[in-house]
Amino acid sequence: MRLYNLLMRPFKKAVHALGFDVIPYNLHTSPNVLLQTILVNFNIGTVIDAGANEGQYASQIIRYGYKGKIVSFEPVPAVYQVLKQQSDGNPNWTALNLGLGNKEEELMINVSENLVSSSMYQVSSRSIEVEPTSRATRQERIKLTTVDSFFEGAAIDGEVLLKLDIQGFELEALKGALASLPRIRIVQAELSFVPLYESAPLYSEVIAFLENQGFEIFTFIPAFVDDRTGRTLQSDGIFVRK
Repeated sequence: MRLYNLLMRPFKKAVHALGFDVIPYNLHTSPNVLLQTILVNFNIGTVIDAGANEGQYASQIIRYGYKGKIVSFEPVPAVYQVLKQQSDGNPNWTALNLGLGNKEEELMINVSENLVSSSMYQVSSRSIEVEPTSRATRQERIKLTTVDSFFEGAAIDGEVLLKLDIQGFELEALKGALASLPRIRIVQAELSFVPLYESAPLYSEVIAFLENQGFEIFTFIPAFVDDRTGRTLQSDGIFVRK
């Protein structure tokens, strides 16, 4: 190991000068490796990908070896079209032009400039200050369904992971999954530590809800960090059913 460190030192120094770092590639340093380890160890065969955007999450887990079913939900039509193109050709990946909430309804969504920050809630000034492209540029009417409605007719393979990255609406989607949560092994939910969306629940409310439904915190994956201060504003919480 000492010889390895001596050999790597000049290489690391050169890489640092370019603004990069060289670190071991394992679950301690790579969120992608950590997530893949969880998918394998818990025998996840079906992933419900809510807030799929253009398919980044699904593409990522496929790239790192996941071969099970994926059902991606994206409510904004223009974004859904990109998602559909990404999923076409993969028989295990289904894309739906729907959002998830606590009931079947139509609502107005605030579409952000960067698209990934689009939310049923108004984006806060704090969010815009940290990431100016999170500001809303228009509103669109979208259709919502529930996790429970999806489960009624879905063909489920293996254990289920429910991933919720829906910009403050995670708790509403969980309220629409009360009948299904006993059949879900893992919930991956975006948690906000500061108000990034007006009136949206913070991390403590989501954690308390999931604990009441029989889930416990397993690990966290940082998702949104203030580059100016280093403060973590959002993380993905991984919750496992007891």
